[in-house]
Amino acid sequence: MSSIQRIEPPLKRAILVSYEFPPRASAQALSAAKLAKGLAERGWEIEVVTVLDPPTKLLDGTLLRELPDEVRVNIAYSLEPTRLAQAYSRIAKGFDGREGKAPSGEQGGWQTHESARYYTSLPRWAVQLLKAFFLPDEKIGWMPWAVREGERIHRRRPVDVVIGDGPPYTSNSVGVRLARRLGLPCVAVLMDPVFGCYAFPPPTPMHALFMRRFERKLSAQCNLITIATEAMREDLVARVPEADDRVMVLCNGFDPEDFDKPRHASHDGFVISYVGAFQRSITPEVFLKALRSAAERDPGFGEDVKVRFVGPSYRPLRQTLSTLGLDAIVTETGLVSHEEAISYMRSSDILLLVLGPEPESRSILTTKLPEYLASGRPVLALVPPDGVAAETVRRCSAGEVVRPGDVEGAAQALLALHRRWTTGTLPSPDEKAVSEFSWAVQIDRLDSRMKSLRGGQRLS
Repeated sequence: MSSIQRIEPPLKRAILVSYEFPPRASAQALSAAKLAKGLAERGWEIEVVTVLDPPTKLLDGTLLRELPDEVRVNIAYSLEPTRLAQAYSRIAKGFDGREGKAPSGEQGGWQTHESARYYTSLPRWAVQLLKAFFLPDEKIGWMPWAVREGERIHRRRPVDVVIGDGPPYTSNSVGVRLARRLGLPCVAVLMDPVFGCYAFPPPTPMHALFMRRFERKLSAQCNLITIATEAMREDLVARVPEADDRVMVLCNGFDPEDFDKPRHASHDGFVISYVGAFQRSITPEVFLKALRSAAERDPGFGEDVKVRFVGPSYRPLRQTLSTLGLDAIVTETGLVSHEEAISYMRSSDILLLVLGPEPESRSILTTKLPEYLASGRPVLALVPPDGVAAETVRRCSAGEVVRPGDVEGAAQALLALHRRWTTGTLPSPDEKAVSEFSWAVQIDRLDSRMKSLRGGQRLS
C-alpha cells in the first residue's frame, strides 16, 4: 500500500462491511475495492470488515495492492457451510491453507491451483438446497464475528458512518446491526436488488416472502441506499415508496487508472474475448452456434476468428466445442488477475457480453460492461434489446446488440463486425458517453450524499 494525495482535507471515518472483498475474486469484490479506494481519495478513512480466510478457490490478492494506506482491511471469522467444503478440499489435496498466496510466495498473488478454475464442484440443485436453510443467505454465520470486529474498530477510534455492501445481504444485515449498536447513520450499497435479483433467486416461496420483508426493513433502517441502475431504483421505489428520497444510483464503473498503460501491440487474427464467468442462463451456447454458422458461411471468417474465454472455466464447454467442431478456434484461460483481465480486453478486437432472457436481466448493467467500454473496443452484446445493457451499448455507439437466443442475428452481427475489421472501420465507443461510468464520477456523487450524513443519527 502507498499513501495517496488527498483531493481535500481529511473528512470522516467509515466502516465498510463487505463479505465480498479482495482477495476474493469476484465482480462484487472488485466493486467494493474500487468503492473503498474512491472514498479514500476523497478524504475518508475506510475500515473494511471482511471475511477471514475466504472459503472459495477464486482469489485475486493483486487488488489489495491498489488500496491506499487510508484503507485498512480487518478480518472476521465466519461459520458457514462452505467451511466444510474448504476443509475437505485442503485435507484431500494436502493444501496448506494459504489460498491467497502467489506461487512464488509473494504476498497478494492469486490462486493458480487447477481447482481454482471452478467456483464449486457442487451441482446447482445442491447449492439451492443448501441455501434453503439460511436467511437472508448462507453467510449469516459471519454476522456475530463481523459485528464484534466493527465494534472493536469503533472502540479503538470512533467512526462516523457504517456502510453495508451486498450481496451477500448478510453484509447489509451486519451494517444495520452495527450502526444500531453504535448509534450511527447507515448506508446500504446494493450491487444487486434484494428482491428480484437474477443472481440470487429465492430458493423457496418462504425465502421470497422473507426477502420482501427484509428489503422493506432494510430500506427503513438505512439513511442512504445505493443501487446499480435506474431501472433497479425504480423497481425498489415501487415496492418501498417511502424510501424514494433515500435511494440513489451508484452504477458499476471503471477505474481510469486501470487503463492508463499503453495498449498491447497488434495480434494475429480477429480476436473475440469474453471476460468473466458463465452462470445460470448466462452461457456461451448461442454465441458458439452463431460462431459455427458464421464460419460455415464465410471461410475467411473461419480462418481469421479466434475466441478467448477469460475467467473461471465453464464445465460444459469442452463437450460443446467438440460437438460444434470449434476446438481449434476457442481457448480458455482459467482464472486470471484483474490486471490481466484488463489486458485481455484491450488486446481484443471484439468483446462479448451475454445476459439471459429473463425479465430481471433487463435491469442489469453488469460489472464488465463499463470496463469493456473503457477499453475502447467494440462490443457484441447478446442481451435483452430493451434493457439497460443494450441501451448503454447504443448510447455509447459501442457495437452490436442481439436478442438472447437469436443465433441467426448473432451470426449476422459477427460477419458484419468481421467485414468492418477487414476494412479497419470497427466502431470505437464514444469517450464522452463512456466517461459517465468512471468510478470517479460515481463516487463523487456518493461522497456528496455521505457528507450530509456526517454527525447524523441512524434511522429507527
